[in-house]
Amino acid sequence: HLLVAFPERSDAARLEIGRACFRHHGISLAELLYCGTRPLSEALRFTAIDGWEHVEEARGNRPIVVFTAHCGNWELLGGAISARGLPLAAIARGLDEAPLQAALAGVRAHFGIETIVRGNQGASRQILRTLRGSRGLVLLIDQDTKVEGVWAPFFGRPAYTPTAVWSLARRFDAVVLPAFIARLEDGRHLLSIEPPLAIDSVAEVAVTSMNQRTEAQIRRFPEQWVWMHRRWRRQPTAAERRDSACD
Repeated sequence: HLLVAFPERSDAARLEIGRACFRHHGISLAELLYCGTRPLSEALRFTAIDGWEHVEEARGNRPIVVFTAHCGNWELLGGAISARGLPLAAIARGLDEAPLQAALAGVRAHFGIETIVRGNQGASRQILRTLRGSRGLVLLIDQDTKVEGVWAPFFGRPAYTPTAVWSLARRFDAVVLPAFIARLEDGRHLLSIEPPLAIDSVAEVAVTSMNQRTEAQIRRFPEQWVWMHRRWRRQPTAAERRDSACD
Protein backbone atom coordinates (compact mmCIF):
# COMPACT_ATOMS: atom_id res chain seq x y z
CA HIS A 1 0.00 0.00 0.00
CA LEU A 2 2.84 2.38 0.78
CA LEU A 3 4.39 1.53 -2.57
CA VAL A 4 1.12 2.40 -4.33
CA ALA A 5 0.91 5.75 -2.54
CA PHE A 6 4.61 6.70 -2.47
CA PRO A 7 6.40 5.03 -5.40
CA GLU A 8 8.95 7.84 -5.43
CA ARG A 9 10.19 7.13 -1.90
CA SER A 10 12.90 4.68 -0.97
CA ASP A 11 12.25 1.26 0.56
CA ALA A 12 13.80 2.50 3.81
CA ALA A 13 11.51 5.54 3.93
CA ARG A 14 8.42 3.43 3.35
CA LEU A 15 9.55 0.95 6.01
CA GLU A 16 9.92 3.75 8.53
CA ILE A 17 6.41 5.04 7.75
CA GLY A 18 5.06 1.52 8.28
CA ARG A 19 6.80 1.15 11.65
CA ALA A 20 5.66 4.60 12.74
CA CYS A 21 2.12 3.69 11.70
CA PHE A 22 1.97 0.80 14.18
CA ARG A 23 3.48 2.96 16.93
CA HIS A 24 0.87 5.62 16.24
CA HIS A 25 -2.08 3.25 16.50
CA GLY A 26 -0.73 1.76 19.71
CA ILE A 27 -0.54 5.24 21.23
CA SER A 28 -4.06 6.00 19.98
CA LEU A 29 -5.43 2.94 21.77
CA ALA A 30 -3.74 4.04 25.01
CA GLU A 31 -5.21 7.52 24.61
CA LEU A 32 -8.72 6.12 24.20
CA LEU A 33 -8.34 3.91 27.26
CA TYR A 34 -7.21 6.98 29.20
CA CYS A 35 -9.77 9.49 27.94
CA GLY A 36 -12.59 6.94 28.10
CA THR A 37 -12.45 7.04 31.88
CA ARG A 38 -11.87 10.78 32.30
CA PRO A 39 -14.20 13.78 32.01
CA LEU A 40 -14.96 14.81 28.46
CA SER A 41 -13.02 18.02 29.06
CA GLU A 42 -9.84 15.92 28.85
CA ALA A 43 -10.40 15.65 25.11
CA LEU A 44 -10.12 19.42 24.84
CA ARG A 45 -7.22 19.70 27.26
CA PHE A 46 -5.01 17.78 24.84
CA THR A 47 -6.57 19.03 21.60
CA ALA A 48 -6.41 22.39 19.87
CA ILE A 49 -9.19 23.18 17.41
CA ASP A 50 -8.72 25.25 14.29
CA GLY A 51 -11.70 26.34 12.17
CA TRP A 52 -14.48 26.12 14.76
CA GLU A 53 -16.05 29.19 13.19
CA HIS A 54 -17.25 27.00 10.33
CA VAL A 55 -19.32 24.98 12.79
CA GLU A 56 -20.77 28.11 14.37
CA GLU A 57 -21.72 29.55 10.99
CA ALA A 58 -23.63 26.40 10.06
CA ARG A 59 -25.37 25.67 13.37
CA GLY A 60 -29.05 26.43 13.56
CA ASN A 61 -29.38 27.02 9.83
CA ARG A 62 -28.75 23.71 8.10
CA PRO A 63 -27.92 20.14 9.13
CA ILE A 64 -24.20 19.47 9.59
CA VAL A 65 -22.43 16.48 8.08
CA VAL A 66 -18.77 16.06 9.03
CA PHE A 67 -16.60 13.78 6.95
CA THR A 68 -13.23 12.54 8.09
CA ALA A 69 -10.95 9.56 7.67
CA HIS A 70 -9.02 7.04 9.75
CA CYS A 71 -6.29 9.63 10.28
CA GLY A 72 -4.78 10.55 13.62
CA ASN A 73 -6.90 9.51 16.60
CA TRP A 74 -10.21 9.77 14.79
CA GLU A 75 -12.28 8.72 17.81
CA LEU A 76 -10.78 11.63 19.74
CA LEU A 77 -11.86 13.92 16.90
CA GLY A 78 -15.49 13.22 17.70
CA GLY A 79 -14.88 13.66 21.41
CA ALA A 80 -13.26 17.05 20.89
CA ILE A 81 -16.13 18.29 18.70
CA SER A 82 -18.70 17.09 21.23
CA ALA A 83 -16.78 18.64 24.11
CA ARG A 84 -16.72 21.96 22.27
CA GLY A 85 -20.51 21.94 22.03
CA LEU A 86 -21.69 20.01 18.98
CA PRO A 87 -22.96 16.53 19.93
CA LEU A 88 -22.42 13.99 17.20
CA ALA A 89 -23.82 10.75 15.87
CA ALA A 90 -21.40 8.53 13.98
CA ILE A 91 -22.34 6.06 11.26
CA ALA A 92 -20.04 3.05 11.52
CA ARG A 93 -19.84 -0.62 10.69
CA GLY A 94 -20.44 -2.86 13.65
CA LEU A 95 -17.40 -4.84 14.79
CA ASP A 96 -17.51 -8.60 14.41
CA GLU A 97 -16.70 -9.14 18.10
CA ALA A 98 -19.71 -8.07 20.20
CA PRO A 99 -17.70 -7.25 23.37
CA LEU A 100 -15.36 -4.98 21.40
CA GLN A 101 -18.33 -3.30 19.71
CA ALA A 102 -19.95 -2.66 23.08
CA ALA A 103 -16.71 -1.26 24.48
CA LEU A 104 -16.15 1.06 21.53
CA ALA A 105 -19.76 2.27 21.58
CA GLY A 106 -19.31 2.90 25.31
CA VAL A 107 -16.26 5.09 24.72
CA ARG A 108 -18.12 7.02 22.05
CA ALA A 109 -21.12 7.49 24.35
CA HIS A 110 -18.73 8.81 27.02
CA PHE A 111 -17.50 11.28 24.41
CA GLY A 112 -21.08 12.37 23.68
CA ILE A 113 -21.28 10.46 20.40
CA GLU A 114 -24.21 8.26 19.45
CA THR A 115 -23.20 5.22 17.39
CA ILE A 116 -25.41 4.39 14.41
CA VAL A 117 -24.52 0.87 13.31
CA ARG A 118 -24.78 0.72 9.54
CA GLY A 119 -27.37 -1.80 8.40
CA ASN A 120 -29.02 -2.25 11.78
CA GLN A 121 -32.77 -2.01 12.09
CA GLY A 122 -33.65 1.56 12.97
CA ALA A 123 -30.43 3.06 11.59
CA SER A 124 -32.32 5.14 9.02
CA ARG A 125 -34.54 6.61 11.73
CA GLN A 126 -31.48 7.49 13.79
CA ILE A 127 -29.95 9.30 10.82
CA LEU A 128 -33.13 11.25 10.16
CA ARG A 129 -33.43 12.20 13.82
CA THR A 130 -29.84 13.39 13.84
CA LEU A 131 -30.10 15.54 10.73
CA ARG A 132 -33.39 17.07 11.85
CA GLY A 133 -32.16 17.69 15.39
CA SER A 134 -29.28 19.46 17.06
CA ARG A 135 -26.59 16.82 16.50
CA GLY A 136 -24.05 16.69 13.73
CA LEU A 137 -23.53 13.53 11.72
CA VAL A 138 -19.98 12.25 11.19
CA LEU A 139 -18.86 9.68 8.61
CA LEU A 140 -15.50 8.19 7.63
CA ILE A 141 -15.11 7.81 3.88
CA ASP A 142 -11.65 6.31 3.34
CA GLN A 143 -12.34 2.57 3.24
CA ASP A 144 -13.61 0.12 0.64
CA THR A 145 -16.74 -1.28 2.29
CA LYS A 146 -20.00 -2.87 1.17
CA VAL A 147 -21.97 0.36 0.79
CA GLU A 148 -23.19 2.53 -2.06
CA GLY A 149 -20.19 4.18 -3.66
CA VAL A 150 -18.37 5.27 -6.79
CA TRP A 151 -14.88 4.96 -8.21
CA ALA A 152 -12.76 8.03 -7.58
CA PRO A 153 -9.00 8.71 -7.71
CA PHE A 154 -7.05 8.23 -4.49
CA PHE A 155 -3.25 8.53 -4.62
CA GLY A 156 -3.51 8.24 -8.39
CA ARG A 157 -5.36 4.94 -8.40
CA PRO A 158 -9.12 4.21 -8.55
CA ALA A 159 -10.62 3.60 -5.11
CA TYR A 160 -14.18 2.59 -4.36
CA THR A 161 -15.45 5.39 -2.13
CA PRO A 162 -18.76 5.72 -0.22
CA THR A 163 -21.27 8.27 -1.50
CA ALA A 164 -23.27 8.62 1.74
CA VAL A 165 -21.95 12.11 2.46
CA TRP A 166 -22.89 13.26 -1.03
CA SER A 167 -26.38 11.73 -0.95
CA LEU A 168 -27.20 13.04 2.53
CA ALA A 169 -25.98 16.52 1.67
CA ARG A 170 -28.07 16.58 -1.49
CA ARG A 171 -31.18 15.19 0.18
CA PHE A 172 -31.13 17.35 3.32
CA ASP A 173 -29.28 20.44 2.04
CA ALA A 174 -26.65 19.79 4.69
CA VAL A 175 -23.43 21.69 5.22
CA VAL A 176 -20.48 19.35 4.62
CA LEU A 177 -17.42 20.06 6.75
CA PRO A 178 -14.15 18.22 6.20
CA ALA A 179 -12.41 17.64 9.54
CA PHE A 180 -9.15 15.88 10.37
CA ILE A 181 -7.13 15.35 13.51
CA ALA A 182 -3.39 14.81 13.81
CA ARG A 183 -1.03 14.05 16.65
CA LEU A 184 1.71 16.66 16.89
CA GLU A 185 5.33 16.14 17.88
CA ASP A 186 4.67 17.23 21.48
CA GLY A 187 1.92 14.60 21.89
CA ARG A 188 -0.97 17.01 21.65
CA HIS A 189 -3.55 16.93 18.89
CA LEU A 190 -4.67 19.45 16.30
CA LEU A 191 -8.23 19.19 15.02
CA SER A 192 -8.64 21.11 11.77
CA ILE A 193 -12.17 21.90 10.58
CA GLU A 194 -12.02 23.07 6.99
CA PRO A 195 -14.43 25.44 5.20
CA PRO A 196 -17.65 23.88 3.89
CA LEU A 197 -17.20 21.72 0.83
CA ALA A 198 -19.23 22.61 -2.25
CA ILE A 199 -21.21 19.50 -3.18
CA ASP A 200 -21.41 18.93 -6.90
CA SER A 201 -24.56 17.41 -8.38
CA VAL A 202 -22.45 14.60 -9.85
CA ALA A 203 -21.45 12.05 -7.21
CA GLU A 204 -18.08 11.21 -8.79
CA VAL A 205 -17.05 14.87 -8.85
CA ALA A 206 -18.05 15.43 -5.21
CA VAL A 207 -16.40 12.25 -3.98
CA THR A 208 -13.20 13.05 -5.87
CA SER A 209 -13.04 16.36 -4.03
CA MET A 210 -13.46 14.56 -0.71
CA ASN A 211 -10.73 12.09 -1.60
CA GLN A 212 -8.43 14.98 -2.45
CA ARG A 213 -8.95 16.47 1.02
CA THR A 214 -8.29 13.10 2.63
CA GLU A 215 -5.19 12.43 0.55
CA ALA A 216 -3.78 15.85 1.42
CA GLN A 217 -4.13 15.08 5.14
CA ILE A 218 -2.48 11.67 4.75
CA ARG A 219 0.43 13.19 2.85
CA ARG A 220 0.95 15.67 5.70
CA PHE A 221 0.94 12.90 8.34
CA PRO A 222 1.54 9.63 6.46
CA GLU A 223 2.32 7.58 9.57
CA GLN A 224 -1.11 8.38 11.04
CA TRP A 225 -3.31 6.59 8.49
CA VAL A 226 -4.46 2.93 8.46
CA TRP A 227 -2.12 1.55 5.82
CA MET A 228 -3.07 -2.01 6.81
CA HIS A 229 -6.53 -1.51 5.28
CA ARG A 230 -6.82 -2.92 1.74
CA ARG A 231 -7.88 0.39 0.22
CA TRP A 232 -7.39 -0.67 -3.39
CA ARG A 233 -8.46 -4.30 -3.00
CA ARG A 234 -11.02 -3.90 -5.80
CA GLN A 235 -10.46 -2.18 -9.11
CA PRO A 236 -13.07 -1.07 -11.65
CA THR A 237 -13.87 -2.99 -14.76
CA ALA A 238 -13.14 -1.34 -18.10
CA ALA A 239 -16.78 -0.22 -18.35
CA GLU A 240 -16.79 1.15 -14.81
CA ARG A 241 -13.58 3.03 -15.46
CA ARG A 242 -15.12 4.72 -18.52
CA ASP A 243 -18.09 5.87 -16.41
CA SER A 244 -16.06 7.05 -13.41
CA ALA A 245 -13.97 10.07 -12.48
CA CYS A 246 -10.83 7.91 -12.86
CA ASP A 247 -10.44 8.44 -16.62
